[in-house]
Amino acid sequence: MVCLEREIGEFVKRGGSGEEVVGVKLKDLEQQCEGCSGSMVVSFGEVEIFVGEDVDVDAVRFVVSGLTRLLKIGGEKVSLLGVAETSHTTLHSACTTVAPSNFFFYTQLGLGWRKPR
Repeated sequence: MVCLEREIGEFVKRGGSGEEVVGVKLKDLEQQCEGCSGSMVVSFGEVEIFVGEDVDVDAVRFVVSGLTRLLKIGGEKVSLLGVAETSHTTLHSACTTVAPSNFFFYTQLGLGWRKPR
C-alpha cells in the first residue's frame, strides 16, 4: 500500500503550493504501475479534504487528474482507498460512479471496510 495522505493533504491545504512534490509522487506511481505484475493500493486519506468552501479547486483538480491517470494506466491493478464521513455520501457516490471497482472507503460509522456497489 502506498500512502499519499500527508502529501495530498498538505498540497490541498496550501492551495496547490508544492505541485511538483505531488506531481513527482504520482508520476513515480504511474511508472511503478506500468511495471507492476501485482496490484497496488493507493491511500489518499480523508475525502473531506476535497470539499468545502476553503478548498482550492485547482489543487483538487490536479490531484483528481493524477489519480484518474493512475487508474487509467493501472486499470484493475490499482485501487484507491479513502476515509469518508457519512456527511459526504454525495462525494462518495461520485467517486464510485467514476470507477466503481477501484474505490474503497473506510467509514467512520464503525462498519469497517466497504467496497462500493
